[in-house]
Amino acid sequence: MKQLRRYLIASITTIGLMLAIIMAITIIADPYHYFGTNWTGDYAGGERQLKLRNQRRYPHEGLLLGNSKIGYIDPTSLAGPRFFNAAFAGALPEEIYYYLRQSLNKQKLVVIGFDLEMFNEGLYPHRSEKEFVAQTELSSIDQLIGWPVLRLSIKSLYRFLSGTPSHANPNGMTNIEEAFKRDRQMKALRNDPRAVKPQLVVAYNNLYRGFRFSKKRLHILQSIRMLLDEHNIKHVVLINPISHHVMGLIKAHNLEPALDRLRRELHRSFTNIHDFSRVALDRPATFFSFDPVHYKPSLGKELLNGALCDFANHSDDDLRKYFKQCPAKKNE
Repeated sequence: MKQLRRYLIASITTIGLMLAIIMAITIIADPYHYFGTNWTGDYAGGERQLKLRNQRRYPHEGLLLGNSKIGYIDPTSLAGPRFFNAAFAGALPEEIYYYLRQSLNKQKLVVIGFDLEMFNEGLYPHRSEKEFVAQTELSSIDQLIGWPVLRLSIKSLYRFLSGTPSHANPNGMTNIEEAFKRDRQMKALRNDPRAVKPQLVVAYNNLYRGFRFSKKRLHILQSIRMLLDEHNIKHVVLINPISHHVMGLIKAHNLEPALDRLRRELHRSFTNIHDFSRVALDRPATFFSFDPVHYKPSLGKELLNGALCDFANHSDDDLRKYFKQCPAKKNE
C-alpha cells in the first residue's frame, strides 16, 4: 500500500512538474500574444489568430487586409490614419469577411487588396465561418498546455535565441528581412529563363491550377461592402500589381477573361477601386527576384499612398484631417 501511495505521489508530482514546465514555456513565449507576456518579440503563431490578437492590442484607426502581398507593406509608411496590417498569407475573400466580422471596432478606413487567385475555387474550396473561427480561436487551456501552442512556443524561443527575425511585427507587418536577403542572392538570375521557369511552374500550381471562378465569392464581395456600410467605415479597394512574368502565365492559360471579370465585379461591388494590375508590367525590379508573384514593399507604399491621397481628396473634413501628408486638392 505504501509503495502504491509513493508511486501515486511520484506520478502526480512528475505530471505536475511537467505541466508547470510546459506552462512556463507557453507563457514566456506566448506565440499568439494571448497572455501579453511575450518578452522575446518573436511571434511564431498562426497568422490568422495572431493578427486578430495583436490587432486588439495595437491602437489604430485603419485596417489593411489581403494576402501576403499586402502583408509586406509597412503600415507606418502610409498616409492617413494609423493602420494595422491585418493581411495574412493565402487570404480568401470569405476569410477577409469573417475577419472583419470579428475585428471591426470604430475604424475610420479599411483597405483591401484582391487578386485573381483568391477567386479560384478549383484550387481553394470555399471555407465556412465555422472553419475560420476554429482556426482563429483557442481556449485558455489550449494556450497553456496544448501541443500546437507548445510546439510554436519552442519554435519562437529557438528563433529568438538564434537571432532569427520574428515573422510579424507588432503593427502586423510581415517581417521582410528574409525576403530581401533571398532577393539579393537571386538578383543575378532575375531574367534568367532557367530560374524564372521553375518559379512560374510553382506559381501556376499554387495559384491558377484548375481555375474555376467562384460565384460564392462574388456574393462575399457584396457582404463585405454591406458590413463596412453598416459600421459606417469607408473603404479603399485595390487589385494588386502583376509582374510581366505572371501576366504571361495568365495569358498562356487563357485566364485574361477571368481577370477582366474580376475587375468588373470589384467595380460593381465597391465605390473606391484602384486597378493596379497593369501598372508594373514594365518594372521587373519592383518584384522579388526569387518570386515573381510578390511585389516589393516600396511599390506597395507608392501605389497605396497614391490611392489613399486620392481617397482623401474626395473625403469630408472629418477624414481629411488624417491625411496631412497628402498634397492639397487642386481647385478644379
